Amino acid sequence: MILLVDRISRPCKTTRDLAGLAIIVALTALTHLYTLLPMLVLGVVHAVRLSSRRGKGLVQLGREAGAGILGALVASMYWVQPLLVRSHAEIIPNDLSLSALLARLLLPLSLIESRNLPAPQLTWVIDAAPMVLLTVAGLMGMALVRKRQSDHPLYGLAVFLFFAVLLVLVSFIDLPLLGNYSWRMLYYVRVGLALTAIPAVAMLLQWLPARKPVVVLGSLAALVAGAWFSQPLDR
Repeated sequence: MILLVDRISRPCKTTRDLAGLAIIVALTALTHLYTLLPMLVLGVVHAVRLSSRRGKGLVQLGREAGAGILGALVASMYWVQPLLVRSHAEIIPNDLSLSALLARLLLPLSLIESRNLPAPQLTWVIDAAPMVLLTVAGLMGMALVRKRQSDHPLYGLAVFLFFAVLLVLVSFIDLPLLGNYSWRMLYYVRVGLALTAIPAVAMLLQWLPARKPVVVLGSLAALVAGAWFSQPLDR
């Protein structure tokens, strides 16, 4: 999905560009049925963007839509079969509550083993750090999305908002749209946050060189803290 966002964020000017788009769509659609919904979201957002430009934008939209359809047809050997037998497929929603979703977004908890929040552990301090930083950076990036230098954060924001809202909804009502295990879509929430965080990371990289000693000392402190709190190797 990240490769797809990168491809549609840049103009498809040549036949090679269009072929690359078709290949990315085909390979993505061949991986799992769960990839179809985020691809559809990205397609709709991309179509709206190009349509707003009119003229050449509509021509570009037609070419890229053709490439996307070609890629989807190549992958149809995978997704057509479950589509044809959908009337015989029983979808039993296995959703998490809102608190459980938030916990699994921010803490190193298994999505499969337990639906309940286990007792807090000191090791969460280190294991949760990347997930918390990703979320914070993504939220900061939302405030800077208008200052973006490419459209990657815009597509990331669309994916994040779509799946975040949908997961909140399914925590209260059953929606078969997300299949048997709606919590898997948390991964797309994270990918959306990562793409949305790009402007915040860019701003941080501009800030860092002037404060190199602070960064070095902070990194060393983080390494020491990580070694102190991490679990023994025999675990």
